[in-house]
Amino acid sequence: MPFQSRFVFEIENESDTDVVLFYQINYTLGDTVTPDDGRFHAHFRRSIPPKGENHVIMTARNTPGVYVGTVISALPRSKGTWREGEFQFFIDGDNSVPTIVGTGWSDWFLSAWGLGIHESMYAGSNYQVRHPEYGDRYYCGCYRFHIMDPIYFQNNLRVEHTQVGGGSTRRFHDRYDYRSDDWCSVAYWYQNLTEEPLPSMPSREERIRGIEVQPWEEDALREIRKRKMSSDGGESGLSI
Repeated sequence: MPFQSRFVFEIENESDTDVVLFYQINYTLGDTVTPDDGRFHAHFRRSIPPKGENHVIMTARNTPGVYVGTVISALPRSKGTWREGEFQFFIDGDNSVPTIVGTGWSDWFLSAWGLGIHESMYAGSNYQVRHPEYGDRYYCGCYRFHIMDPIYFQNNLRVEHTQVGGGSTRRFHDRYDYRSDDWCSVAYWYQNLTEEPLPSMPSREERIRGIEVQPWEEDALREIRKRKMSSDGGESGLSI
């Protein structure tokens, strides 16, 4: 994370509970850093787009950069599979047709044929809890870091996630339809300095709305812990 003259790293505790924090920061001084060296960016967004519209993960304009990763969570709002949406990268002038199009969560997060719990250095899904009334996974969190396959842009980049999955009608391939679900994401990228500010961070209330641990989720997590304690190995993520 290059910086030319100043670097500030802050962690703010917005909860009602005191937290014990340990940290270690490694850095070097005296390196040659120019305005053409990309600066690290991270941006959080949460949205519930209506059917037929996409969750916008990030936008960058006017300077070159490289996209290096995404953390995204899903809170489906209706029954049926929700993870068939495409990750779309509109690069350097793309309008309606993106340069890069994914094929759904299973492939994008390197799970393939069913989005199971898995963890690796660059991709994984380390939190999945099934809603007792939903036939598909309900709370789910995934990550994908493009360290080995960075996505470069020269002038602009827009990353979106389409909302496609099971629904009351079958619009695509006789199986899927548009959906409207709740998405939280953080995008990571490097970009040359620009005077264009990022969108403001949502308030704490907006960021945590509806994500408090539910009674059914507590029961599921207790069952997960029991299984882990009774086994000698197994996966390190949470799934039921």
